[in-house]
Amino acid sequence: MGLDDLLDKVTGFFDLSADDLLRRGRRNRQAEARELFCFLAVRCLHHPGAKVALLLNMGAPSVSRAVQRGEKLVAARPEVGQWWEAQKKQ
Repeated sequence: MGLDDLLDKVTGFFDLSADDLLRRGRRNRQAEARELFCFLAVRCLHHPGAKVALLLNMGAPSVSRAVQRGEKLVAARPEVGQWWEAQKKQ
């Protein structure tokens, strides 16, 4: 799955626009969406963190931290993991 497809799926799940996801923010829906996007892109889909950083206008260390927070988000919210499993089957 490409990053553009993943962007569409994550923004759809959080009911955000792509512009919302690309904006910086802390501890809100946009931040959670970015964290989930980073986690899925890097850990699940094996995209390079540097490529994700460029797309989201983030630094590579910020992407790395977002990946860790995204992993915690998936662990803490079962509905997110269930949603992702369903997306992989499509």
